[in-house]
Amino acid sequence: MFLFRKKTKAVQNTNDREMIDRSSKNIDALLVLCTEEEHTQKLTKIKETLKYLLPSTKAEVQSYDKKIKGQIEDLKIALTKGNSAKINSMIQDLEILIAERNALL
Repeated sequence: MFLFRKKTKAVQNTNDREMIDRSSKNIDALLVLCTEEEHTQKLTKIKETLKYLLPSTKAEVQSYDKKIKGQIEDLKIALTKGNSAKINSMIQDLEILIAERNALL
């Protein structure tokens, strides 16, 4: 018989910290794909912001971290396709997600 235990707050905090760290490192891949200096500057600023986010055990904050991760993955696809207007919009959406996440702390 298997007993399932709830994740402890320490494990939740560690998992959130790892997700934040991966998101920050994924920005490096986006910087390689950037062709415009404006996008490069914005993404560099976002990377620094992500690097210093505080991990949390709150489910709502972790939900935002998953949304941020998803937005970064979507942004990678947009950068590959090269639609500048869409890229600007997606970078702005990413900045909004980060701000909303920080407002919850």
